[in-house]
Amino acid sequence: MREIFYLFMKNILKKIKETYSTDNPNLINLLKKEDFINIGYSENILEDYEYLIEFAFPVVYPFPPFLDFKGKSILDLGSGAGLDSIVALRKGAYRVISFDISISFLKLFNLEGILKINGTMPILPFKINSFDVVIMNGSFNLVIDKTALLKELNVILKKDGYLIIGDLFWKNITNRDIYRDDPDAWSWCVAGGLTENELFNMVNQYNFKVVDKFFYEQIENLERIRYILKNE
Repeated sequence: MREIFYLFMKNILKKIKETYSTDNPNLINLLKKEDFINIGYSENILEDYEYLIEFAFPVVYPFPPFLDFKGKSILDLGSGAGLDSIVALRKGAYRVISFDISISFLKLFNLEGILKINGTMPILPFKINSFDVVIMNGSFNLVIDKTALLKELNVILKKDGYLIIGDLFWKNITNRDIYRDDPDAWSWCVAGGLTENELFNMVNQYNFKVVDKFFYEQIENLERIRYILKNE
């Protein structure tokens, strides 16, 4: 069974790498500049980095007004083209790390103050208490072993640090399970989605407390939600 699981995980990771690449001729971003503005991104950022829009796939705007990013250490986990890393830097973060599976996406931006690391979750090469905030915007559902990831995040996040998860969540598992073996559904954050109860049960095991929830919209059996979790 373990060998089957690792083979499955290897195939999913391969599909994700193929999907999120500047060399993928079938990669189409349906989000336009107006869509980015509507969910919260500033027009100034989008004008300065308009060339990134084609390769940025945010599910939410991961910067709630009650969180201060000034002087904080930020990990943008599954950063993609780095748009959230750039926003974090503009908000005064003193250190930002962009971590992503796609080398070609990481090559799209190069800014002083942002360190880029190519890697695959849930393996995270960081020391204990490294970050004040971890952002996962449309990347949580791409992780197959979410419990292993949360265990890692509990270690690298400082006490009272924040984990921001913005992704698609299922209303029930019946509709989700028909996609479980579909690599395409995994790469588009569908097959790897949890229900809200599954998320809560999982994060409670690793001392994360949900302190804020922002609901965006329902798309058939899926909900687009931003959760803010505190590492207690």
